[in-house]
Amino acid sequence: DVGGTKLLQGAGLTEAGAVANVHESPLLAQGAEGRVFVSRLESIFGDVEVVCKQRFRKKYRHPDLDIKLIARRNTSEVRVMLRARKLGVRTPVLYHVDRAACCIYMEYLRPPRWSTLKSFLAQLESDIMGKKPGRDNDLKAIAKSIGCVAAKLHIGDIIHGDLTTSNILVDAERDTECLSDDRWNLALIDFGLSGQSTQNEDKAVDLYVLERAIESTHSYIAADLNKSIMEYYEQEGCPAAQKSLKSVLRRLDDVRMRGRKRDMVG
Repeated sequence: DVGGTKLLQGAGLTEAGAVANVHESPLLAQGAEGRVFVSRLESIFGDVEVVCKQRFRKKYRHPDLDIKLIARRNTSEVRVMLRARKLGVRTPVLYHVDRAACCIYMEYLRPPRWSTLKSFLAQLESDIMGKKPGRDNDLKAIAKSIGCVAAKLHIGDIIHGDLTTSNILVDAERDTECLSDDRWNLALIDFGLSGQSTQNEDKAVDLYVLERAIESTHSYIAADLNKSIMEYYEQEGCPAAQKSLKSVLRRLDDVRMRGRKRDMVG
């Protein structure tokens, strides 16, 4: 659409003519809605290694309607990623949107420098269980980083929609001189279910998804980690923002209660 095109061009992105050639590599992930793979992109930015997210065409939909729906979802995802960056949340740099191929090309946050929070916490949990010195401090630092990132999103009325430990990346090359309070560099990925909302309920559900993801895979450190995340979450921003975040945490108590009832009923 016109609004989406202006947004992309304003961010230095284009929807036509930017890509001379794309070389596909093996898949990183694939789901019902699309696939993610690594590519090399020859464009005005030079020859760069990128991640491509491609949404699948749906044959049961009219072709014209299908293209419009996919283009709208891609534009919405790009818009949220750009807004998150303006709020100070690290996301992959966006390079190109190809409407015809239903693709978004973005920065490749390459392992081993970047790893998922899930794998980072697995190693951290193992080290803490083994009484490795200094890892308790790392637990507090990662909790502060997670809480601050989530708070920045919610202060800006952004809902991630799938805030799990698989969709948060941790930078192993932490530069403590450039980071205040000894935090870890984090990046958020996969904004396919994201959106904007001022509702405390939506923000609380975001936090609940994160809590459950941590509890399901890191039970030994989950209680302390989740408690610390929420403490740092409500401390982010100005007093007015903190008041708003406290309201989200109060709604989170209701969401937790509904979740426990569902677990009991089955």
